[in-house]
Amino acid sequence: MGLFNKLFNRKVNQPEDQYTVTITTEWVKVEHPKWGVETLIWTDLQKVFYINTDEGPWLPDLWLTLVGNNSSCRIPLGAKGFEEVYDIVSKYPEFDFENANKAISCTANAEFLLWTNQLQSRPNSIPMSTEIMEGQIWSYITRKGEEESRLTILKVEQLHNNTSVAHIRIDGLNLHQGQVQTNYSLASIEHLPISLTALTGSLVKLELTVEVSVNEGYFYWKSQFLEGKAGVWDISVLEAIDITDRAYT
Repeated sequence: MGLFNKLFNRKVNQPEDQYTVTITTEWVKVEHPKWGVETLIWTDLQKVFYINTDEGPWLPDLWLTLVGNNSSCRIPLGAKGFEEVYDIVSKYPEFDFENANKAISCTANAEFLLWTNQLQSRPNSIPMSTEIMEGQIWSYITRKGEEESRLTILKVEQLHNNTSVAHIRIDGLNLHQGQVQTNYSLASIEHLPISLTALTGSLVKLELTVEVSVNEGYFYWKSQFLEGKAGVWDISVLEAIDITDRAYT
């Protein structure tokens, strides 16, 4: 009976079991002992696909594919971490659930576009003549339930790649920390680097200007950025908050 159990109750390793997925607020990394490492910087994300192949069951046949301008990664269905990444990207505005369902039932080689970054085609919420300056406090397009949240411009600078970046603090959020939900009136993101293009597409109304200074989060980000380990958000403020929040849920 012991031999029977060993033969027939043995766990069968699946090809997707060899993939390791690591998720942080900055990036998602996929590792495989033979195929190496792929890393997608969240701020670089432009498109999300499902890619189907006819290679199953010997190889993974459904891949969640994240594509950026300078980075990308593929995660096979069934890999540990797949559901967490799907949960993040499926919350993006205009995510195509119909195509996601089509991909699940497809057995042929095919690609299904699930989401694309439409930021460049979004109209700015503020006049183009409005100058973004340090110390400004703005209302912005928020998540549901966070309508009282405000963002503060801590610093505006131009990086060596000629990207104009605003460093902002966001107060009045309803963030999650594990299973503990903080009081929204106290929760904040102390530092978030975002391109001016993405920022202006999120702003609604300039409410106040105060004296400010950058915090420790900025200096840590700058050191990581110079080492190529951190980036700049290029999606809406709402989407950046949502990704940051879900990474800690």
